[in-house]
Amino acid sequence: MALYVTGLLLFFYHPPRLGGVFLGFFLGGLIYGLIGIVLGILSRRELDGILAILLLVNVDPGWLQNPVFYAGAHNRAIIDWLPSHHPCQLAMLSVFTEKPLLPELLLCGAWVAACGLLAAVGYRFRIGVERHRFS
Repeated sequence: MALYVTGLLLFFYHPPRLGGVFLGFFLGGLIYGLIGIVLGILSRRELDGILAILLLVNVDPGWLQNPVFYAGAHNRAIIDWLPSHHPCQLAMLSVFTEKPLLPELLLCGAWVAACGLLAAVGYRFRIGVERHRFS
């Protein structure tokens, strides 16, 4: 999906650092995919998990990470701690600035690692994998 959206972007604009834009889209999708796994583990019904992840994706990257909406926000610290803040910043820095991308890449990696670990631990306990001993 990230490759598709990055390709569509080229019809409208040619960013100077296309790789950073792709990484921002890819890491944002990866973070929310892992959060979707965690919500699927925590929710009792399938529809609850689907609606929760759709609501989060709509509100966080859709509204709160949009500079038009958050530029005048009073609680910017809360917005900066949301899951898609760093992937969105990575994509925007790649398009509009020449600032280094490494700090945002590292913070994206921290989010991926934390969400991945939470998903793996939750999956392990939810599924309850047993080891069989052979005598």
